[in-house]
Amino acid sequence: MCTTSHSYNLHNLQNEHFQFLVIDEAAQLKEAESTIPLQLPGIMHVVLVGDKCQLSAMVTSDVSLCSASLLILLLPGYTVFNNGLIVSGQMSAKWEFGRSLFGRLSLLGHPKKLLNVQYRMHLSISLFSNREFYYNQIMDEEYVKSESYEKVI
Repeated sequence: MCTTSHSYNLHNLQNEHFQFLVIDEAAQLKEAESTIPLQLPGIMHVVLVGDKCQLSAMVTSDVSLCSASLLILLLPGYTVFNNGLIVSGQMSAKWEFGRSLFGRLSLLGHPKKLLNVQYRMHLSISLFSNREFYYNQIMDEEYVKSESYEKVI
C-alpha cells in the first residue's frame, strides 16, 4: 500500500496487519502526522526516509489548540478552552509543532544512513547544494555527468 499518511482511511485497514512501515519524505511530515500510519496493527519495523536539509513542514497558525490534558497539567497558568490549551503562535514555534519525527529521532541520536549518490540534478545544481548543505559528501551518478544527460535537459 502506498498513500499519503493523512489521506487514507486507516479504519478500513483494521483487519490488515503490516509488519513494515516506510515513511517517505519523513523530514517534511509533521510529527503528529507520522503517528497516523504508526497506528496500523502489527507494525514491527519503521523506516523513515527523508532529507534533513530540505525545508521542514510549516505551521502557520497563530493559535494552536491542543486537546491533550497532559499538557494542561504541565503548563499551569494557561487558559483552557474547550478541553484544550490556547497556545500563541510564538509558542508554536518554540515548541516546534512543525518538527518531524525524523528530526526528533535525529536529535536524539538515532542512527542515520546518508544516501550519497544523486541521480537527477544537473551538475551545477548538484555542485551548489553539495557544497552548501552536504559538506561535499554527495557524488553524482556517472549518467548525470554524461553528454547525453546534458542534452536531455
